[in-house]
Amino acid sequence: MSGKQPPSTRQDSPWPSADEGQRDDLTGLPNRRYLVPRLQDLLRRSSEGRSPFCLLMVDVDHFKRATQTFGQVGGDSVL
Repeated sequence: MSGKQPPSTRQDSPWPSADEGQRDDLTGLPNRRYLVPRLQDLLRRSSEGRSPFCLLMVDVDHFKRATQTFGQVGGDSVL
């Protein structure tokens, strides 16, 4: 990663602290073990009218084709 900190140790992350078992090794983003309890809390707060809530999920169609064409490093760059 050419001198950059690995994603899991970035200090500028918008996500609250999560231990290494709760982060994706490649992207450093929280994984399901981290997100599920937090999403449940956000949904509860929203249903109580305490704060609005919106969730955006993205699915990359045919992502396997990117890794097959450009290799693992190319696929990592796409992510």
